[in-house]
Amino acid sequence: EWYAFCFPRPHAEAFPSRTLSLEELCSDLAEIRRMGAHCLGTAACLPRYFATWQSPGLSCLALAWWSCLCVWPMWLMPTSLLWVVLLLALLRERRWQERMLVHESTAPLNALGFHAMAALGSTARLAAWL
Repeated sequence: EWYAFCFPRPHAEAFPSRTLSLEELCSDLAEIRRMGAHCLGTAACLPRYFATWQSPGLSCLALAWWSCLCVWPMWLMPTSLLWVVLLLALLRERRWQERMLVHESTAPLNALGFHAMAALGSTARLAAWL
């Protein structure tokens, strides 16, 4: 039915018959795993920032929000958008970015990165950064 719509006749393309080696497949899978671990590790920085009480004001606000949700669970979806707005507003400032998104795989290898990693208080994360 391709001719009914006045489209040009489709041309069949021949794809190269190249086979992947098992070594290439393993290296591609390792790269995908590394990228996924990097993204998940960086994304885990925000909940870790709240859970470790690095900012008492934000952690108290999150605790009060969870307490209210236990009483009024119907407010979960409407108020979740407010958290997204709050986090995006905070992450627009460089100071909050440096405090909230500290991760051993993304911290710079200089004095600023060392102080950021040392402020976390975790020797395992500091060793991974080094």
